Amino acid sequence: MNVILAITAGIFLSIMITLNGLLSNYLNVFEISFFVHIIGVILLVLYIKIVKKQSIEFGKESFLLYSAGILGVILVSANSLSFKLVGATLTIALSLLGQIVISALVDHFGFFGVKKVKFKVQRLPVFIIIFIGLYLIIK
Repeated sequence: MNVILAITAGIFLSIMITLNGLLSNYLNVFEISFFVHIIGVILLVLYIKIVKKQSIEFGKESFLLYSAGILGVILVSANSLSFKLVGATLTIALSLLGQIVISALVDHFGFFGVKKVKFKVQRLPVFIIIFIGLYLIIK
């Protein structure tokens, strides 16, 4: 189930980047980020209030955790611009590289208080294959 969920997230991410990239023909990257986040907020508030019938509470968690929203704005803006400049495949491939490298560092060092998962040498070929694949895509 976790694998299917992760693959589904990757599919939706690729579709989102493509749609946001196409929007860049009509809006600048900051307008795109603004509108997609507003639409997301509206849909989530409706879902929480109507379907789940729950209230929305803030303040129990560290503000640092909410800073992910800032990263979301940067992510949508950067991906929209990147899509316009280099296309979908390279945008996704380079994003994947960044995600894998940073995720490995977060896991290995336990950044943000996450459980440490030490980097295994067996994972190194994955990084090498990704670098080779990126080289072939860029070439």
